Amino acid sequence: MVGFPLLLVPLAVYNIIAFLMPGVSFTDPLIRLTLLSGEQWQITLSDMLLAAGVLLLLLEVIKARAPARNISPTICCR
Repeated sequence: MVGFPLLLVPLAVYNIIAFLMPGVSFTDPLIRLTLLSGEQWQITLSDMLLAAGVLLLLLEVIKARAPARNISPTICCR
């Protein structure tokens, strides 16, 4: 079975947005959530890309924990 580095997905999305959509800002709020304290939490596109990258990295680590593989190639080479 051929593996696919999942961290390429957020990188590709970032490059598509940065080079093909120059008018899109990474710092404009996409979603505003009201917290229990009453403060507004503004989630931006950069926050969402960062969260997607962290979740995909977590999936890579979980996938590497399979009994047939070791986690060191995942950490060192990707």
